[in-house]
Amino acid sequence: MAALFLDGDTAPFCGGSLLNNRYVVTAAHCVFSLGPSDVTVVFGRHATSSDSGNDLPRDINIIRIHPQYNDNTLEYDIALLRLTDALAVPAMGNLIAPICMPHRSRYTNKDVVAVGWGDTSEGSEDVPDVLQTVTVHTISNRRCARLLDPLGPNIRKHMICAGAEDLGGGGRDTCQGDSGGPLSVRTWYRPSRHSLIGITSFGIGCARPNRPGVYTRVYSFSDWLIDNMPDASYC
Repeated sequence: MAALFLDGDTAPFCGGSLLNNRYVVTAAHCVFSLGPSDVTVVFGRHATSSDSGNDLPRDINIIRIHPQYNDNTLEYDIALLRLTDALAVPAMGNLIAPICMPHRSRYTNKDVVAVGWGDTSEGSEDVPDVLQTVTVHTISNRRCARLLDPLGPNIRKHMICAGAEDLGGGGRDTCQGDSGGPLSVRTWYRPSRHSLIGITSFGIGCARPNRPGVYTRVYSFSDWLIDNMPDASYC
């Protein structure tokens, strides 16, 4: 998990995921109006606003936003941040390591994990003290569209939706401040590793009944990601 900071801020404004020694992936809407000099990426951060001694800050020199990104509909909500100086990974005793790319597209009806420093409830002004995790359950895009499309969002095939397993009860979701962070699942070949299947994108409120959160489906952008990371080294 990577934390994105604006110059002078003490709390992250968005999250991201390290893909290799050189690139972090995040949501395009997090960095759409920013330049590389506006953003610092911090790895190893656990507490919200204090350095635990594991902080590893890095500057970025390129922001690559998907060319089809739409800031109104949040379609194609994905961007790459290129680190000015490559990381030697894994680092800090494997505390900082790249997340795995997804090996397939569909992860329907799976328990998955979202991570972030965002609000713990809708409308809350309290930032959590430490990095938060929540287990959510993925649903089909067809079901997600039935729930959300009448309210405005168009659910596309390059999106993935997740919420409480009992959607009617609500109570589990990402929220404001979690944008850009990972939605992941344990890999089938190594349970200690996780695959990045989604990027926190948007939702209608937070944890409302029958209102799943919407994430960018990473597998849909595998080719774009690889094509735009030509100088990366993979471990």
